[in-house]
This record gives sequence, structure tokens and C-alpha cells, in this order.
Amino acid sequence: MAVKIVYNPGSGNVTLTFKRGPLNFTPYFEARVNDNLSTSGKVRERVMESLVPDILISFEMPHMVLLDDLAAWAAFFAFALAGGQFVLYPSDALTDTYNCVLEDKSWKPGRNAPYKYGAPVVIRILSDGSAPATPEIVLRRFYGVTP
Repeated sequence: MAVKIVYNPGSGNVTLTFKRGPLNFTPYFEARVNDNLSTSGKVRERVMESLVPDILISFEMPHMVLLDDLAAWAAFFAFALAGGQFVLYPSDALTDTYNCVLEDKSWKPGRNAPYKYGAPVVIRILSDGSAPATPEIVLRRFYGVTP
């Protein structure tokens, strides 16, 4: 199973391959809501922005290597942190792709060994025609399993 991201920073498509990861690949639902609590805390008003929850995917990239793939990840984050949209391929065994945006607001890789850095990543699947119905479908695709 191989995950990849394809994005276009304006100079043509760039493919970011996951050489050593991802770890803890976890798709999940997140509702778009605004909660208002009373001063006493006894009453809560929930305002729903959307009736369909968004699907987010979190994972860790613990082994990005300096002089290898760290530069490619830095270029991707420079593009994605500015709001750039990209395509996620959760598995090379299937043809499913998801249009996504980065949910993170920063990229701060931490050193975990000489020349090795790690960072968590959170992405949001856009609600369009390619979006899956549930996070479970994303997990199936990650493992190369068809419905």
C-alpha cells in the first residue's frame, strides 16, 4: 500500500510520495458546529453549519529525512498552508482519490534522530463528488480493500 499526494503549485503537477509512512493513519468525522454555553453552564445552544460532518484524516510522518524527502515535504507544506488544494491517493491498489486541503495551521517538524524529523499532519477531505460517505471507507481504501 502506498499513499501519495499530487498538487500543482503553478508550475505543473508535483507528486509527493510517502517513502516511510504514514503512521497512525486515522480518518474521522468532525462536525462544523458553534456551541454557546450559558454563564451557569446549564444551557447549551448548538448551531450547526452543516448537516453532513466533514471527514478529516490525521497521520504522523515520523521519518522525514534531511537531504532526502524533507525538502519535498517542506515544499508541499509551503503550498498547502497557503490554502492550496491537493489530491490524496489513499492507496495505489485502487483508483479512489480525494480532493483535500490542509487542516494544520503550521508545520513544525521535530528532530527525532540525526538527519530525521517527524511531524503530525491533519487534512480535510472536501465535500465534493469524490468525497467518501464515511471515514470507514477511507480506511478500507488505505488498506486496498474494495467495498
